[in-house]
Amino acid sequence: MIKKFILLFSLLYTGNLMSQFSEELVEIKFETNQLRSIKVYPNVDYLSQMLGGVAINEDEGHYIFTSEGGNNEILVVDIISGEILYSLEAPQIQMIQHVSDQEIIGLNKDNPSNKVAVSKINYATGEIINYPENVALEGIIIDTHNSAIDKAAGLFYFVGSFPGSNSWSLVSINFTDGSLKDIMPITPEGQYLSAIAFDKERQKIIGLLGLTPNGLSLIEIDPISQNLSEIKKIPEIENIFGGHRYWAYDDSNDHFFVIGHDGFNESYFYTLNSNNGEIIYQHLYDDDQWIMEEHSPLELRFNQLTNQLFGLRKGEPLAPLSSNEIDSKNSKINIYPNPQFNDELILMIDDDKILELMIVDPLGKIYLQQKTLNENILNLNTSMLPKGTFKIYLTTRKGATVKTWIKM
Repeated sequence: MIKKFILLFSLLYTGNLMSQFSEELVEIKFETNQLRSIKVYPNVDYLSQMLGGVAINEDEGHYIFTSEGGNNEILVVDIISGEILYSLEAPQIQMIQHVSDQEIIGLNKDNPSNKVAVSKINYATGEIINYPENVALEGIIIDTHNSAIDKAAGLFYFVGSFPGSNSWSLVSINFTDGSLKDIMPITPEGQYLSAIAFDKERQKIIGLLGLTPNGLSLIEIDPISQNLSEIKKIPEIENIFGGHRYWAYDDSNDHFFVIGHDGFNESYFYTLNSNNGEIIYQHLYDDDQWIMEEHSPLELRFNQLTNQLFGLRKGEPLAPLSSNEIDSKNSKINIYPNPQFNDELILMIDDDKILELMIVDPLGKIYLQQKTLNENILNLNTSMLPKGTFKIYLTTRKGATVKTWIKM
């Protein structure tokens, strides 16, 4: 039974007090709600409210975020090691998304005309392309952490509200030339659309629609027909944290992650099935590591290389944990190479014997199963397996464990 815990937000911290804390890249185990420190950045001051979020380049394994640090900067780090790969000064840019190669795109509203402009930045070379301002979007209020991208169609989506309106709209922009594609009002008035993501398989926008006081609904929007349909009401979630990106999406496994609170003001980390809205995991914040002050975001993204979430955290740095300590007391198992680029996979265990092994894809299909092995080193030929992310289920003399493995 989950013990009760009320998340209290402290408003007593001043900017000087918070400045003593470092930004930290952390991995979040969504199955168990555990954190692991990847890298601490002592001289980085992440600026979430003004610059609006983070982006991930899955092809290169890059996590891109913005830092105030005296000048507005874009920092690019390796999502495995956390090492800073690129750092460049850049204008204020909101709701960034990765477009292609080493290019990101976002919105720039730091101009006297109060019109929304689109900017594209190459974070490796520093080249900046500023597209013409959109007159049709003059005066629009930008919800700085609600954006999604359809790379195949060349469309960048964001949520905004027009002057004099009490409703939000879903705006789409062609990111190849910065032109306005469409403005779709979200009705009825008073409802807010948040945590949007683009589902490549369904070719639809999914997100959470506010139905306070009746909780949130997981919804999907067809950008072509502009039809909005409800997938499922989720009364357990009354609200999600605003101002930061407290959600992420795993398109390949249909997982929608969101941090929110219920009617008792208790805060949870939810993992939803994006197809039917069912709650897969529901973790209560019961540790000080998870208490998030006003300026302590977890800017979540899903990392396909490790099949886990990761993001930024501000506060006292966590004690580094090895992957063995996080998975289980039985998991002193090394898998290499991981990711694998050939057909040979090696599994090694230090002080135990592997008795059974099973390799399963995200849909539950078993590709390889072996029993009564009684070995501490296994050499496997994986030429019959397709490329993708797999779970390796292992039974040893001490118990059972599961590992994530990627074949490239």
